[in-house]
Amino acid sequence: MRTECRLLRILKQKVGRNEWNEEVKQALHYMGYRPKSFLAAYEYYQYAREVQGY
Repeated sequence: MRTECRLLRILKQKVGRNEWNEEVKQALHYMGYRPKSFLAAYEYYQYAREVQGY
């Protein structure tokens, strides 16, 4: 849970930027999610906020 919240904070900080880094990628992999782009990761972040209430 802690890793997920940390990941979502990282993603939130990167909103509006065209950034993608290995730390975010590894955190997503740890959660079992393997996006191919930052946009996909951000869409997942939005989904997590709506559905899981982060």
